[in-house]
Amino acid sequence: MALVRCNRGGKTRSLKEICYGLKDLPDIKNDKTAIIFISMNHDTSLLDWEREKPIEAVCRRIAHAVSRNQIWNEFANIIVTAEQILEWLGNHPCILVIDELNQLQETIDNQTAAFLKNNFLTKDKRYLIFSSHVVSMLGDLRKFMEASSARPVIVKELPLIPSLAEARKNLGFSELSPREALYFGFIPALIYSRKEGSEIAICVKFAQACKNVIKEVKGFSDGDIKNILRTFITGDTTIPSLLLQFVDSVTENNIKWIPFHMTKILYTFATTQPPILSQGLCMDIHKMIALFEKVKDAEAESGKAWEAMFALVLWIRCITRLFDRHIFPPPYLGKSELHVSFNDHVKPSFQLDQCKSIEDLVKGIAVPKDLPHIVIYYPSNAKFRHYDTIVIYYDEEASMTISGYQKKEGNDLSRKEPMDSLVKNRYLIRGQPAKETSKSGSWILIGKNDLQVFMGTSGMHWTPEEWSRWSSAGLKANEKKLNILKGKKHIPEKKRKQVNIDAAGEEEEEISEKEGKKKAKKQKTGKQSGRQQKQRTTSDQKRINKSSKN
Repeated sequence: MALVRCNRGGKTRSLKEICYGLKDLPDIKNDKTAIIFISMNHDTSLLDWEREKPIEAVCRRIAHAVSRNQIWNEFANIIVTAEQILEWLGNHPCILVIDELNQLQETIDNQTAAFLKNNFLTKDKRYLIFSSHVVSMLGDLRKFMEASSARPVIVKELPLIPSLAEARKNLGFSELSPREALYFGFIPALIYSRKEGSEIAICVKFAQACKNVIKEVKGFSDGDIKNILRTFITGDTTIPSLLLQFVDSVTENNIKWIPFHMTKILYTFATTQPPILSQGLCMDIHKMIALFEKVKDAEAESGKAWEAMFALVLWIRCITRLFDRHIFPPPYLGKSELHVSFNDHVKPSFQLDQCKSIEDLVKGIAVPKDLPHIVIYYPSNAKFRHYDTIVIYYDEEASMTISGYQKKEGNDLSRKEPMDSLVKNRYLIRGQPAKETSKSGSWILIGKNDLQVFMGTSGMHWTPEEWSRWSSAGLKANEKKLNILKGKKHIPEKKRKQVNIDAAGEEEEEISEKEGKKKAKKQKTGKQSGRQQKQRTTSDQKRINKSSKN
């Protein structure tokens, strides 16, 4: 069995919990099966010189695990052979659990693989469980281990947080927002590190990994960073192998970036001394990180998170030349020599955040020197009437093509038709759109299918539809649990009036607009009936009084 997840993904804890669970199984107790847990990380981290003899590294840790009161620093230089381990084991049932076997990935050989296969995989009542940062570890093992055995390697996906409500409760993190959970990949261990403020300690691993990458990749430069950014869209596994431990591996040929990890990787390369990247790219990276942070920290339903997320993907696609025909207008396509800028080429006296119209923007910016050129304008506090993001394309003759993008977190449609004549292409980017792309007036309404393609392998998981799904799932779970605690029967959503339950568990009834009108109409009808009844009663009383006088 293999447990695969990125660095700080909870693999070690999961392996230990598996060991605790195995001890209580009747078959394990009856056979007196030995459960041996060894690690290539933490206190028994793999030493550089051990990589040359991986089988000794494994045997040394097995001997250390079964010894008593042995300090690893005193044990690390002792030579332990495979023969000694096998003599000690004999025919005894055994489960070998290896934490971070991927540490041996670069040096694992036929001898080490044969030792694991023959003694802990194919032998009766012997089992092998290991964890790895990368799925490719499985391929390397199969390369050495596969023979006549039909036993497969079982890949167990480790659990993410089940809902926002559960994460808030179990991790003691009541302020956790859907976008912050998304920023940490919905991984419990990373979210808990954030809550404890210990995520900074993880940066040491980023620094070491990036340092090793720079040594490994000769002449590491701007092109290598752009390739890393490209994988955000494509999901290709073409990044340096040392960085694979920081991505969420989906398959052996596809990766998904975790926002927190990507920002730290980019930051580490941009701040390396002496500098290895151009000054312009370093400045761009810092701006990108600010957009990542904006997605994480934006207020709920403010729309700012979706605006920043879309602008970020738009920028990455421009830098990596991954233009999309549905969301990029035709002039961009096929341009190999193309310069890209973000919130740049603004005249000294012009304040971008105070700009309220396209006409004002055009007056306040300067034509770039390098042509052709794309400039993305996304002010931190956009005041444009109809747009959140403006993209200006300058061709070789400095002629402008302006495109405007408006973002909505939900599925609302823009009811206002812009009167400006400068914008040639208008795009409405909704976080929860219809399935297919369509047109409404002068607006192109991007559909769900085209939006997912545009956002890419990683970005498609960072949309309002995704974080609202987690948020609503948390609310529903919290509501169901609250009703159970109160002794109430849980009523399915279709059979009840609309109720919101906040993080503290308090109920706040919301009457929809339709129900409100119904209630108001009913009250009005009741008042009218009361007045009519009162009038009838008064008339009857007058007739009685008149009759009495007669």
